[in-house]
Amino acid sequence: MYSIKEQLPKLVLENMHLIKSFSSTTYKESFESLFKTYRPVLAHLEELYLNAADKEAFINEIAGDFVAQVKQQYDERAKKSNKESLTLDYNMIMASFAIPCILEYRGESTDALADALVAEWNASFTKYKIHKGKFADIDGSFKRKLCFITTAVCDSLGKADDCYELTLLRSFRDTYMMHTETGDQLVKDYYRRAPVLVMRMNLIRDSRHVYDEINETYIKPCISLIEEKRYEECQDKYVEMVESLTDRFIGGQHE
Repeated sequence: MYSIKEQLPKLVLENMHLIKSFSSTTYKESFESLFKTYRPVLAHLEELYLNAADKEAFINEIAGDFVAQVKQQYDERAKKSNKESLTLDYNMIMASFAIPCILEYRGESTDALADALVAEWNASFTKYKIHKGKFADIDGSFKRKLCFITTAVCDSLGKADDCYELTLLRSFRDTYMMHTETGDQLVKDYYRRAPVLVMRMNLIRDSRHVYDEINETYIKPCISLIEEKRYEECQDKYVEMVESLTDRFIGGQHE
């Protein structure tokens, strides 16, 4: 029990640097390396779980100790860091790496442990809320391009993937931006930043309000500019959106 309590929280405590690996080109490799490292820990936990007389109490004890250790480190760092950004950092590592890593083991203890950790985490980190997500779903979202800001906004508004706004903006990207040196580089930079931005925005309790704000401030004006064939102004608005959201939700981490 002691080794599990010592080793399992390191999924978060020693892997905060993985925030920079959350992209379409690096997420899979980073996740697979993480899972390979912690698989023996999860296997030992599974063995202890199967032999536990009270499995629920065992899982709750592990989850409670896990979150307590992470919270202690968080509280220490919060004394000299931007608390808002730091909270998003911890939530992001938990939601996109730690919980998916636990779920990837697929043992009898897996779901019980993930559920207990999510519940304990949300009780301790109350401003934002994480959910239980699998690696395959997160990795697949990169391939389906579901991590992009406009798609997330339209999804929040209940609009289909082939709605007018998305179709027009994709056309603008493919027929204008991709054919200029500046625009092509902007699109590549966007693909690098957007998954992190959307993940962090989704961790906020009032993410719907954030997406409504993005829609009114950036998406609607961009649509109007494209309709009026004011393409360069639309590109400038797009840059403004990405930079503003990066400063707000990522800070200096994109450098």
